[in-house]
Amino acid sequence: MAIEFYYTGGGPFAWRCRLTLAIKKIPYRPVMLDLTKGETRTPEFLSLNPRGTLPVLKDGKIVVRESQAIMFYLDRAFPEPPLYGRTPSEAARIMQEIAEQGSYIEALLRKVIGPVLFAAGPVSAIADVAAPLDRELSALDRHLGESPYIAGDTVSAADINLYPFLPTYQRALQETSIAELASAFQSVDASYPNIVLWMKRMQALDG
Repeated sequence: MAIEFYYTGGGPFAWRCRLTLAIKKIPYRPVMLDLTKGETRTPEFLSLNPRGTLPVLKDGKIVVRESQAIMFYLDRAFPEPPLYGRTPSEAARIMQEIAEQGSYIEALLRKVIGPVLFAAGPVSAIADVAAPLDRELSALDRHLGESPYIAGDTVSAADINLYPFLPTYQRALQETSIAELASAFQSVDASYPNIVLWMKRMQALDG
């Protein structure tokens, strides 16, 4: 029975799961739901996820919700290539990066992406994010100047976890509705050359 992956378009959370599926070359059936039509509130979908949120992965009788849990499940169910490392020290480093992303850089990116693209919060507040986000992106850029991937020499869950937020962030800054506010932010292409190279490496991955 093929894996079924339920998601909606446009967001980074489903994207990280689909990257995992692609890198591991796992066959699956995509099921794209329309939030505006209430397709996550139907009895059928709520039987999979009572919270009515996406993404959700169904593998036979196993149902997994939340993007990071889906990534971890897929890595355990399909071990090659390993995305959480082969040794305890590698796993610790990868999980440390993921935890720090959630607390710092991803948290800041979400404060821009959420209000601008998904009407999640006031757009006027995003200007407050510009300076701390620049510090985080500058630190990431320096790190990626010393390492091809976030947690070492090969792609890992730390890269897959963060990557979708960067193109989504770039898309948010291009919205004409926030042109004046967007001018407070540094362009990824112009200001963070090592992040740009890392993004190109991610785009060139097999799968």
